[in-house]
Amino acid sequence: MDDPSLSDKHRIKLLVGVCLSESQARRPLPKLGLKHRKVASIPGKFDTQLQFALYEQQILIERLWKLTKKKCQTN
Repeated sequence: MDDPSLSDKHRIKLLVGVCLSESQARRPLPKLGLKHRKVASIPGKFDTQLQFALYEQQILIERLWKLTKKKCQTN
């Protein structure tokens, strides 16, 4: 049921059994604390391991930057 490829329209059809237009399906979302988001495509040559490695590297660099900044402030 949590398939991200399904549109709001199709999710409502599966849950309730009523077919709504896209605008009718989007209308109650803000009342539920949700918002409509467009789906973005993923490039064909998407490398998840490389993305994760870059993300880890970025996090480490940010942490090191914060640590060195704190050390400079205490000296």
